[in-house]
This record gives sequence, C-alpha cells and structure tokens, in this order.
Amino acid sequence: TVWQRTMDLLTNWKTETADFGKLETWSTNDVLVIDSLTMLSTAALNLVLMLNNRLGGRVEQSDWYVGQQMIESMCQMLYDDSVKCNVIVTSHITFIGPENNERGYPNTLGKSLPPKIGRYFNTTLLAKTTGQGANQQRKILTRTSGQVELKNTAPLKVKPEYPLETGLADYFKDVRAQENPK
Repeated sequence: TVWQRTMDLLTNWKTETADFGKLETWSTNDVLVIDSLTMLSTAALNLVLMLNNRLGGRVEQSDWYVGQQMIESMCQMLYDDSVKCNVIVTSHITFIGPENNERGYPNTLGKSLPPKIGRYFNTTLLAKTTGQGANQQRKILTRTSGQVELKNTAPLKVKPEYPLETGLADYFKDVRAQENPK
C-alpha cells in the first residue's frame, strides 16, 4: 500500500491529523521530502508484483518496465511547472557501467532508469562520510568528485561542501542569494 498512499498524498496531502492540500498549492517556502527513492521504487515494484499475483515470486521483465514507468511518471509530476515547492528526494547510490568505468546513479529500478533520474532535478548533491573514528565527518558535496555526477544551479556561488548538520539550509541560503542578489 506504500506506493498508492504516496501517490494519494502527492495528489492531495490529507491525513487524519493534517490537510496540506494539493501539491500545486504549496509555495516556494514549502519543502516536500521523499526519503527515499530507493524504498519507494521497491514499493512500486511490489505493487506491480501484487497486481500480477507474483508478490514474493519471480520478477519478470514486464514488471521491471511497469515499475520504472511508475517511478518516471512520479518524477515527471514533481518536475512539472505547476509544482512550486522545493522537492528533495533522497536515494542510495547504485553503480552501473563497465568494470573500471562505473558511474554512480540514484538507486531505483533496473539499469536504464537510474541514469535518467537526474534530468528531473536541478540539483544533485551527495552526502558522504570522510575520515575514521574521532576524525569522521559527514558532508554534503556540491561538485562532482569521483564516480557520482553532481550538479547545482549556482556552481560559482555555492561552496564545494557543507557540513551535514546545517548543509541543506546553508546550501539553500547560498543558492537563494544567487537568485536574489542585494
């Protein structure tokens, strides 16, 4: 039921305790967070399997295709001009490609969909842990470094990295300063 509940909320966010309305009515001061695309992709595939009476069974090629179409349709909906709020979608990373030349992409269904996901978002950031023990730090990276392609809307204005604790707020502040210079 996860996939259907998610789509219902994205259509009209109403629960027993809150009514936030249709996503198209949210403003640029609002933030939608989907955590995570990886788990939502599993939910989409599970729905396809359930509808085909194969939940817990073997996944067929057509199941992958239908699940991928569901995920891509959701990304298209979130990318639509009618959605004015900030959208954050987290994902694990999957590595795809020939040996010694793999690239990291959002972990979603199959091998053909992950490379397409980035086109639906203006920004792709990477949370990364560096160091060990007492020297361990978690950071948000804004520029490509290694096998995972990153992008942002203000590459000359944002810092190459931010601390995880305040990183998103700091990143948004820097990007918005670029959009609305004083």
